[in-house]
Amino acid sequence: MDHIELMRKAIEFKNPAYIPLELVEVPGIFGNYGLRVSEEVSLIEGTQDFDALDATFCYIYEDMGEDSEGNRLRRSEWGFVEKVPIGGKYDYLTIKNPLADWGNLKSYEFPSPSVTDEFFVGMKKAFKRYPDRFKVAYIDPGPFYTALFIIGYEKLLMSLYTDLDKVKYVFDGIIHYYIEVVKRWKDIGAHMVTFTDTFAYQRGFLFSPKLWREHFKSFYKKMFDFVHGQGMYVGLGLDGETIEIVPDLKEIGMDVFDLRQPTLMGIDNLAKICGGKLCVKATIDMQTTLYTGTPHDIHLEAEELVTKLGERNGGFIAMVIRESTPGYPEENVRASVEAFNHFRKRRQRMNKPDSNFRVLDHPILGKMERKEQINIYVDGKKILAYEGEPIAASLAAARIKVFRFTSTRAEPRGIFCAIGRCTDCVMTVNGEPNVRTCVTPVEAGMKIETQKGLGRWQKKI
Repeated sequence: MDHIELMRKAIEFKNPAYIPLELVEVPGIFGNYGLRVSEEVSLIEGTQDFDALDATFCYIYEDMGEDSEGNRLRRSEWGFVEKVPIGGKYDYLTIKNPLADWGNLKSYEFPSPSVTDEFFVGMKKAFKRYPDRFKVAYIDPGPFYTALFIIGYEKLLMSLYTDLDKVKYVFDGIIHYYIEVVKRWKDIGAHMVTFTDTFAYQRGFLFSPKLWREHFKSFYKKMFDFVHGQGMYVGLGLDGETIEIVPDLKEIGMDVFDLRQPTLMGIDNLAKICGGKLCVKATIDMQTTLYTGTPHDIHLEAEELVTKLGERNGGFIAMVIRESTPGYPEENVRASVEAFNHFRKRRQRMNKPDSNFRVLDHPILGKMERKEQINIYVDGKKILAYEGEPIAASLAAARIKVFRFTSTRAEPRGIFCAIGRCTDCVMTVNGEPNVRTCVTPVEAGMKIETQKGLGRWQKKI
């Protein structure tokens, strides 16, 4: 299987053979924000056939020695200082923000992108170890997170309403820097750039969504447009309850919604907003199920994610993760791998052609004689068919279950009556919408598309 092509099909809803698996911890690449030696990392058992890997650009740190208690101190290229504690009680703590006082703004210097050169030389070598895997390049933390570290949490939130122009000046400098980082990811072979950011906490936005739309949405569009201009996909990972702006993010070019807390927003809500329209990438919920659930809970959540987000001709990427502070229970990590492997392989089995699903005797069309093998194309994918059999039979044999999405709620529909009386199986065929596939015979070269809503004519009437 071509891992890179599989990921592309999942993102673009082009009926991937199975649900892709993405790994956070990959030997030679994962460094946990400078807290781990990447060569000490090993693959999680059962993930050897992963399809995509994560590589993260965080910050370029300068070692500042230790404090009086022996905690490690480090300074980023942005000038904020972090404490890395002894004993791993937490990952790090920001103890100095260079723009906590706006009086420092005139003398503040944004970092030169050249400080990243050494990082990307090393990452280029690491990428060469995985030439056949899809490479997801993270910029983590993203622009708003970075502004929080530069300005300080409380100072930034207050300044959104008292010194907005200063905040936007800083934001513009951050965006300029990260656009240069995007160029470097492209140069070493990344296929997608994902920004990890925060606008919200568990119960809602940190500030008004209206303020984000009016003053910051354009910054993200600028970044997304640049990534697309480089020929890469765009992902965005958000903490907290941000489902309200997901349509805005899709509008400005987000290709993949990256979630580590899928149950916070509600998997049903995600299916309603994203299903069939926007690819979702998710782990088992990192703050609840993966920490405190049982292996059985994890199995149920994996099934719900795959069933509600991943069985619409693509649109779901499974992700597994092991590292955190404190660490996840080993049995839960194993359970997440086993559950996702089970359900993604189920989809692989469902995509295999099966002669037992072919119609041999139809109540309307009569007995079906096996005729010449032909090829038809479903959402661009070549499918084997037999001349004269119903389109729906060919699709059923190829294990394609979703033929259309309803116009109001975008819910999936497929074969129902199978005798031409209902409209559940209608699709767009050779540019003509609302064709009943259960009673329409296939023809060689036929182009069939999953229909969205009422469809639209694509050929002259």
